[in-house]
Amino acid sequence: MDKNMIIVVTGSNRGLGQAICRLLAKTSHYPPLTIYATSRESISLDIKPLHNNLIHFEQLDITSTSSIQSLISNINSPVDILINNAAVALDQEYNYENAVKTFEVNYRATRNMCELFLNAGGMAENRGSRIVNVTASGSSKLSSYSKDIQAQFSSPSLTLIGLDNLADIYLQSVKAGTEEESGWNHVKGSYNVSKSCVNALTAVLSRQYRGTLINCCCPGWNKTDMGSLGGDFGKDPMDGAKIPVKLAIGDIGDVSGGYWANDSIVDTGDGELREW
Repeated sequence: MDKNMIIVVTGSNRGLGQAICRLLAKTSHYPPLTIYATSRESISLDIKPLHNNLIHFEQLDITSTSSIQSLISNINSPVDILINNAAVALDQEYNYENAVKTFEVNYRATRNMCELFLNAGGMAENRGSRIVNVTASGSSKLSSYSKDIQAQFSSPSLTLIGLDNLADIYLQSVKAGTEEESGWNHVKGSYNVSKSCVNALTAVLSRQYRGTLINCCCPGWNKTDMGSLGGDFGKDPMDGAKIPVKLAIGDIGDVSGGYWANDSIVDTGDGELREW
């Protein structure tokens, strides 16, 4: 049995995910950290852990249930922290097919990761475990949607089935070209809507799994491949990593189901609890 705190990070091969792993690896923590840096390509990074921390590089396709189950089996110990960072941004070619792909990775795969790690990964029974879902600043703008959609996203009675249905309704509106009249208004981008679904997923799961602290966060605008889609302006990913790392191993009290962010997407702080 691994006596270290076990942390799984997805999408660790580049950008923010790599920065999260680097920040964790150099952090002094008791117990020390065993970091599973995962990616589809299973790339070994030049990261040298300090303070008795350890790092392993593992292959993981978050869209594959068998790949997730294989990782859980390889770890073979209750997981303490799961950081869901992996995502895609395909809206530079906004269409129905890319919207479906976006939702398969950003929402449905994240949902599956959470449920499998909570159950098969032992997190639900591991008191004090945490899940961090990395979302985006655009998804914090709940006001972008109609009052009815806002109410559905933020309802304390929302279920996973209800959230799945809401995701399907959005995709059908994209297919029909009726996003605006369907209440999604001017949000012509499946990335932000998929991340809104992850924000809502975080709240739903936090009500269902009381023994695990489950939160989401906006890391801000970072100088990464994905961040560059919005222009060259941005901050060092090591600054963006501060919020998810805080939610993973920092002092956040007993907050669960929350959305965390800085005042501005270029601020370099470690985030505060906010309304999304």
